[in-house]
Amino acid sequence: MSEEIKRQLERDALYSNYLSRQQKEIDVLQRDEAHRIPDAFDYSELEGLSSELKVKLSATRPESLAQAARIDGMTPAGLTIILGRLRRTSAKKSA
Repeated sequence: MSEEIKRQLERDALYSNYLSRQQKEIDVLQRDEAHRIPDAFDYSELEGLSSELKVKLSATRPESLAQAARIDGMTPAGLTIILGRLRRTSAKKSA
C-alpha cells in the first residue's frame, strides 16, 4: 500500500466520527426545516451563535428554519442551536 493511501486512510479514520455526527445533525435539521420560528423569537439570547449571525437573524427575521438556513454564514451547528431553543420553549409551554 502506498504512503499516500495510508495517509488518506488515517485522515478518513480521524474525521469519520465528526462527519457522521454532522450528518446526523443535518438529517435532523432537514426533517425540522419547516419548523416555524415565532415573530418574537430573541436571537440575542442564543449562546453559541456568533454576534454576526445574531444580527443577521434579528434583521432578517426568518419565518422557518429553512429560511434561516439560507442566511449567509449560517451553519448546521447554528441551526441546531435555534432548533434546540425552539424545542425547549415549546416543551415549557406544553408542560
